[in-house]
Amino acid sequence: MKDNIKDIEEIDKAEIVGIRTSDFDDFLDIWVVTFDGRMFARSWSRLKDSWFFAFKEKGRGFLKCREKVYE
Repeated sequence: MKDNIKDIEEIDKAEIVGIRTSDFDDFLDIWVVTFDGRMFARSWSRLKDSWFFAFKEKGRGFLKCREKVYE
């Protein structure tokens, strides 16, 4: 649990992180907010080809903060 909190603290410092699903090679930059040990991100649009729906369809993806990638 302590490792997760340290990771979330690093993500909070970065503010901008990259996300992608396994279908893509490049990361999309998004803005995140952390609160009480949790991370939140909001999709800009509700289009069917947005990252939000890609994550819902795939059920998993990748988050990149600086050089560290989380699955």
